[in-house]
Amino acid sequence: ADVARHATRDDLWIVVDDTVYDMSSSGFLERHPGGPAPLRYAGQDASADAPGMRPTNQLGHARTNILYRRE
Repeated sequence: ADVARHATRDDLWIVVDDTVYDMSSSGFLERHPGGPAPLRYAGQDASADAPGMRPTNQLGHARTNILYRRE
């Protein structure tokens, strides 16, 4: 529910494999290897729709954007 409130380009959170990423940091979308692809998953769990993003340890470009990871 909290993630769903962050669904705009300026306030963009997504979930991948039980990890919440804040993609709204300055310039992140411009530097993202897939371009603005995270916008398609704004405020949602992208795990099922984005199998190429898993496992989470392959998301090195977003590692500094982790807000929460369920252990």
